Amino acid sequence: GEDIPRVYALYQNTPNPFGDVTRIRYAIPRKGEVSLEVYNVLGQKISVLESGVKETGFYDVKWDGRDSRGMRVSGGVYFVRFSSGDFHSIKKIVKLR
Repeated sequence: GEDIPRVYALYQNTPNPFGDVTRIRYAIPRKGEVSLEVYNVLGQKISVLESGVKETGFYDVKWDGRDSRGMRVSGGVYFVRFSSGDFHSIKKIVKLR
């Protein structure tokens, strides 16, 4: 059967740095609200990748380097912020130009 995560986790994206698309994986050990968002270095939210209630499990989300309006973002450093329940985690990701 499927593995059930024991702990909340946000894994480093792959590839990193990335050109067009990168994969972001996370795990939740129990059903609950999930938020997965991308921020720029100024702390502005530029994209919401996941939002809402998710079942227990491992998840694999792609980010195509676009903002919430569908525009390609420029190369540089971005932060993926994941939260579920009392768990919060941030990973730095780098987009190539």
